[in-house]
Amino acid sequence: MTDSEDFAETPDLESRYSYMGWRIVLALFLVMAVLYGTAFYGFIIVMESLAAVHGWSSSQSGSLVSALWLMCPLALASAPIINRVGAWRLLQIGLLLLTVAFLILPITTEFWQVYLLRLVTGAGKVFTLVAIPVIVAHWFSRRFSLAIACAFCGGSFGGLVFAPATEVTTFAFGWQFASLALAAALLVVLAIIAVLERYSTGHPHAQRLARQIEAKSLDGRPILREQISHISLLVATPMAIAVIFLGIGAISYLIYVPKMLEAYGFSPTIAATLLGIAGIGAAAGNLIAGWTLDQTKANWTSIGAAIFIVVGLTVLNLLDGAPDFLLATAAVLLVGSGMGACEILWLTLTKRQFGTDLFAVTYGGWSFFYQAGCVAAGTIGGAISATTTHSGFLVAIALLWTPVIALSLWRPGIRNEERPAIPATQTA
Repeated sequence: MTDSEDFAETPDLESRYSYMGWRIVLALFLVMAVLYGTAFYGFIIVMESLAAVHGWSSSQSGSLVSALWLMCPLALASAPIINRVGAWRLLQIGLLLLTVAFLILPITTEFWQVYLLRLVTGAGKVFTLVAIPVIVAHWFSRRFSLAIACAFCGGSFGGLVFAPATEVTTFAFGWQFASLALAAALLVVLAIIAVLERYSTGHPHAQRLARQIEAKSLDGRPILREQISHISLLVATPMAIAVIFLGIGAISYLIYVPKMLEAYGFSPTIAATLLGIAGIGAAAGNLIAGWTLDQTKANWTSIGAAIFIVVGLTVLNLLDGAPDFLLATAAVLLVGSGMGACEILWLTLTKRQFGTDLFAVTYGGWSFFYQAGCVAAGTIGGAISATTTHSGFLVAIALLWTPVIALSLWRPGIRNEERPAIPATQTA
């Protein structure tokens, strides 16, 4: 039975829907793992050997890493693409671009060729990241926050697995083989997504969504354009500014806090280890925020994130001149948890504020503004670090995150939020 009414009322189909939704989350967890594991951690390790072979400077190597962010404007074009080909296809396009980039990397001989491949990688990253929340939003209503949090935790898992695995592979077989191994991992996940996409499109829930989209056609006018016209700029503009500050604060923290820890007296190895522990904290923050957002009002998540960040930054400040590994671990875990919570909090607020129908548009904007903040973080964070003390830098980070917390506590009401298409007791 594929009729939506039968699906809503039939226990067997309800059970199948729940299982299908969480299976999709598991697949998207794997996507996030290979995305971050290859495009970020894996490439950085491969790049060290690549730069040594060609004699490239540290500034050239750094530009290759940052080139990934230059494709962030593509996030604004993701909604029309999703409207035309669907989120599943956009996800596959993103993974395919990433795969091609790593397949070609071993045969490159010039700096400009690698830089071009990084731009291709950046495009693949943008398409992949934008498609994931849209897919989750199609399958989850009450448990959307927890579902997207579980999927996003794959990024931290990818760093934990791919960083050491790529290091070992590069040492044993060379950077060319390591690049091909990263491409192979992407191909495996791409095949899983292709199979899952074909299976999910025949699912009663997916067919019901397709009928709903078709029924919303307004006299032949483009649905997307009609919906975008209802977005209030008075609401969207301050939210966009807050997201930019979120990106600046997050990347500035990740770039300059390890250097600050070294100045406190920690060794470079310990500082790098603490940075990795911050990633674990971010994953924990993802899950905590995902669960609390589905259970209670968003204000409690906002307050919790603020407490994590303020306490963590305060403890970091106390370490100046008195380095203590346990206290430093607690501090980076708290700040990382606050950062992870803010990410899921604002992703959820974006969906609630503007509705599920517009989520491809609004999350594309969210992703663009966040990545724009990440691009600006190197310059702004560097200027702050160079002109202030360690305490001043931590205060500046807290101030950058203040609009994120303040605006999440104040919102002009939930707008255009769709009711679940099936009863709340039967939908994930």
